[in-house]
Amino acid sequence: MSANRGIVDAEWLRAHREERSVIVVDVRWSMQPPSGRERYASGHIEGAHYLDLDTQLSAPVGEGPGRHPLPTPELLGRALASIGIDRQMTVVCYDDRGGAIAARLWWLLRYFGAPVEAVILDGG
Repeated sequence: MSANRGIVDAEWLRAHREERSVIVVDVRWSMQPPSGRERYASGHIEGAHYLDLDTQLSAPVGEGPGRHPLPTPELLGRALASIGIDRQMTVVCYDDRGGAIAARLWWLLRYFGAPVEAVILDGG
């Protein structure tokens, strides 16, 4: 895996998703029903895990500015550990909003210095 790839396409994912060092994360989110978790439950990329923007990738409302304040390092660490993200992995993030929510996870991993390679799935 080359570092700082940033974006991968479906062809790359098909070729690499069986590798133990690759983990796919669905971060779909919506203010309107159905929720991202419901969308994940109704269908997702095979083997993908789900992380929730409201409860796992953000601090509770009121603990910082905006609708989705930055999570603490501990909160983010628990969320990552809950789906098996560990060092030296490639984390493929995707959503159904053109990458806007996937970019949140990508950015959080970089911001907090997670020892992983974070990429966004183009066309997720």
